[in-house]
Amino acid sequence: HLDMKQATQPQNRHPTKGIEFLHTLTLGGIEQTIYVHGNDSTAPVLLFLHGGPGLPHMPFAHVNAELAHSFVVVHWDQRGAGKSYSPALKAAHFSIEQFVSDAHELIHWLCERFQQPRVTLVGHSWGSALGAIVAARYPQLVAAYVGIGQVTNLQAAELVRFRLAIELGREHEDKTALDALVRLGPPPYRTPRQSDVLERWACRLSGDCHRPLADARFFRLALSSPVYSWLDLLKIPLGVRCSERCFWDEIVRKIDLFRQVPRLEVPAYFLIGQHDVVGTHSLARRYFEMLEAPRGKTFITFERSGHWPHLDEPNRFRAILAGTVRDGRLVGAPSTWWPQAA
Repeated sequence: HLDMKQATQPQNRHPTKGIEFLHTLTLGGIEQTIYVHGNDSTAPVLLFLHGGPGLPHMPFAHVNAELAHSFVVVHWDQRGAGKSYSPALKAAHFSIEQFVSDAHELIHWLCERFQQPRVTLVGHSWGSALGAIVAARYPQLVAAYVGIGQVTNLQAAELVRFRLAIELGREHEDKTALDALVRLGPPPYRTPRQSDVLERWACRLSGDCHRPLADARFFRLALSSPVYSWLDLLKIPLGVRCSERCFWDEIVRKIDLFRQVPRLEVPAYFLIGQHDVVGTHSLARRYFEMLEAPRGKTFITFERSGHWPHLDEPNRFRAILAGTVRDGRLVGAPSTWWPQAA
């Protein structure tokens, strides 16, 4: 594990040596923590925007640690998440605009810190919606945008998910599931718990969806993190509950990339699990097809993945980021194909 006291201050920059540190900085008046690692401090900066809201990806960063060969990788625990959780946070501290402002401020800090003109944004789930909005608003600061488990419109995704669950329940003749879904009723829902119940049934019926906070595999991954302590792990469910309580309703009601981000002025890559029942593969594909992207767009399907292709198929994920994205290949020639990793 990194020495927490020493790691909170950035190391002195050396043009050809590796870099690794934890750092707490103030964004929008709230202290938030980032983890930075790279084999070459002059490499392009990659900023990972996690999902949730409130579900940090930092405890899973080591799964794709090899990205440090190609980038300076930055994992950010957003306000209210993981290392950035505080019981003092209230609803007034959460809004889509505030998260966009935090991301913008962090990007400026990273560009100045690493003397780079722009960063590559990689967003997962809620972070993919945040990343698309940031990339559309500040294209001069974004080298490329990568959406994983792309969120486009959560209300539309819930309806797709409900219809899928009903269809699968009938196909499997699962009376228990069908009775539960009838009691739940179709969306829109008033609480995150209702949405969570639907997601659990859709995952169970499809047989191909991970639950990061309940699945033993994800718990083991988090326990093996070199940068997350037991105390940090205990903060995760607290942060998720706080973020859902303060922020879930706004995300569900207001996120609609079809309307908010119809055009991106940066290269855009969409890495989507075939079995994603959260953002849904079909909605992500529909958004990709309508998106105007004069600098090119690419759609890649992960056939053996659900909502977490970067953890389900990490070798392939790293190959795409270190090759296709870093080098700007396939841009302008939409593709749904990629050779399977050995």
